[in-house]
Amino acid sequence: MTNTVLIIDDDQRFAKQLAFALAKEGYAVEKAYSGSEAKERLQHSSYHCVISDVQLPDSTGIALIEQIKSLDPLCEVVVLTAFGSIEDGVAAMKAGAMDYSVKTSALEHILLLVQRACEKSQLAYQVQELSAQITNRDAFASIIGSAQTLQAVVAMARTIAPTSINVLLLGETGTGKEMFAHAIHLASLQTNGDFVAVNCSAIPSELLESELFGHTKGAFTGASHDKIGLLTRADGGTLFLDEIGDMPSLLQTKILRTLEAREFTPIGGTKAVSFDARLIAATNAQIYQKIADGSFRSDLYYRLEGFVLTLPPLRERIGDVEVLAQYFLTIFTAKYKKRVRSMTEDFRAKLLRYPWYGNVRELRNAMERAVLLCPHETLMADLLTMPSTAHPLTAHLLTAHPPPRPTEYVRTTDNTATIVNTVTVNNEPLLNERNRILHALQLSNGERKKTAELLGISVATLYRKLHKYNVPKYQSR
Repeated sequence: MTNTVLIIDDDQRFAKQLAFALAKEGYAVEKAYSGSEAKERLQHSSYHCVISDVQLPDSTGIALIEQIKSLDPLCEVVVLTAFGSIEDGVAAMKAGAMDYSVKTSALEHILLLVQRACEKSQLAYQVQELSAQITNRDAFASIIGSAQTLQAVVAMARTIAPTSINVLLLGETGTGKEMFAHAIHLASLQTNGDFVAVNCSAIPSELLESELFGHTKGAFTGASHDKIGLLTRADGGTLFLDEIGDMPSLLQTKILRTLEAREFTPIGGTKAVSFDARLIAATNAQIYQKIADGSFRSDLYYRLEGFVLTLPPLRERIGDVEVLAQYFLTIFTAKYKKRVRSMTEDFRAKLLRYPWYGNVRELRNAMERAVLLCPHETLMADLLTMPSTAHPLTAHLLTAHPPPRPTEYVRTTDNTATIVNTVTVNNEPLLNERNRILHALQLSNGERKKTAELLGISVATLYRKLHKYNVPKYQSR
């Protein structure tokens, strides 16, 4: 679905320049040069994002926010001002804006805000569509599967959702940790607040602190205006920290202090800001190993582990594969307007044979490719084996050598990490972490993203381990 954007600004030159830049990025853009013109457009069209100037000839951007939200609650608003101030930002946020920025900000910064706004709006529309299909108003109904291992986790999540206890979600990549986090939020007492998600491994470490805590104008080079952090946005709602195992040590300390004091100070600020949000964290990393080697603080872990939910991998609930495949078939036939109606028995059999090391996400991708390229009304088995459409890891679908299962750890009573499953090559265990990394590099032909997926860690963590174990051949590839 193309993202739609409405720009409201009486500075026609600025509006046209911004519209041109957004159009180049693939957005469908419309412009309005006054509040009345904007209202007319909003009456007849819906938008994923509205960008509005604070000062308009017949209105203000902040006054427009409430009207925009009343007409389309799922539309996100970004307010622009010529002279940024914390007062404008607070007023805009209270009125319902997602963010605000000064006009003199770099174009890339404004484009990033629009991207985030559209992504949030798109997600809201998807949630609304799914909610319309759920007659029992069950927050967990979107989690598909009847396997006992999955339903046991769902039952525990239902129990703790209405409380304020912190939750730690453990599981491999693609098992649905963010979906569980969002479901817990919807079933919680914080459901009227925002669900704010941040991927700790996707944001460079030097920017992550500013994203989380915010900063004041002049706090560092390039800080041209006050910035409200994600912790503030989550106030009264839920803060979801994904891939927290990759959070830098310094930020681990700041997050720990925030959880203990229930307040924090923005970068460069002097006044503490209260923190009143539920925290849900998730990681696909071997967290107990990280605690054992000192790369993750044990005291932070104990703050996060108010309640630990471990999501089962798809290969351990193979009975759900066909149900999920049918669900994705329905989703993607509608998305691509295809007339695909069914799957052959060979197609189903091949789905069930593959161990799905990328879990539900990999199955979703495989079904999307199959539906997109299917020339008939029935999915044939060869759609899962075409080299041009296969995910790099699903090349193993054509061989008898599936990728190795990453080493797993359990925490014993004395808080030491004990290996409970190890990769073996030629019946010899790879107990040494460096050897496991080298073996994964060999399997993936040195491609770092594939290697990280095979090991069950993030690419950032893989980089650190390559340097730690002095593997120069792959450090600069």
